[in-house]
Amino acid sequence: MELKGKSAEKMPKAKKAAAKKTLKTMTKVRQTDDQYLREVTKKKIEWAEAEKKKGLQMVANHEQAIATLRQQIARLDGAITALVELRDAPGKHQVEKEDK
Repeated sequence: MELKGKSAEKMPKAKKAAAKKTLKTMTKVRQTDDQYLREVTKKKIEWAEAEKKKGLQMVANHEQAIATLRQQIARLDGAITALVELRDAPGKHQVEKEDK
């Protein structure tokens, strides 16, 4: 950044020097602010990426738990079916019940 325009040309030397000094200071402050904002943004991006990774890991863990539960349910369905068939099948135990 630098002083430009007709008003800068008309300025007295002392005022122009002060304006240049102010401009230089403003430029340094702006650079410092930009650097700070970049660092803050970088930290927020790192945080967001870490949270995303945790979330994806949680989803994977839950999907594994769901798969395990589905297997257990399938086994239980098989056991229920076998027990119902055993209960309803004609056999010696039913004849004995009827005799009693």
